Amino acid sequence: MKIHKERQYIVTINWEYVRQLYKHQPGEKKSQKEVLRTVMKDIDDFLEGKTKRIVRLIMPDGSPTLTITPLVQHNLQERRKAKRRKR
Repeated sequence: MKIHKERQYIVTINWEYVRQLYKHQPGEKKSQKEVLRTVMKDIDDFLEGKTKRIVRLIMPDGSPTLTITPLVQHNLQERRKAKRRKR
C-alpha cells in the first residue's frame, strides 16, 4: 500500500488482536490501553512515513488485524452505495 502524506485515512483495529498482544506479551505486563497506544503509534508512524512497513496479520477467525482505508476511497464507496439506493 502506498501512503500519501496530507491524506486522511480510516484505520480499523481488530480488538481481538489487541487482546492477543496483551495476553502474549513477554516480560513486564502492560495494560491493554498501553498495548493499544503502542499499536496506534506504530500505525501513525507508518502513515507519516517514518516506517516503511506495518505488520498486518490474519486472525484465526479469518479477520484482518487492522485495515487502513483512504478516506477518498471510502467516500467513493459511499457515493456508489447511495446511487444504488436511488435506483
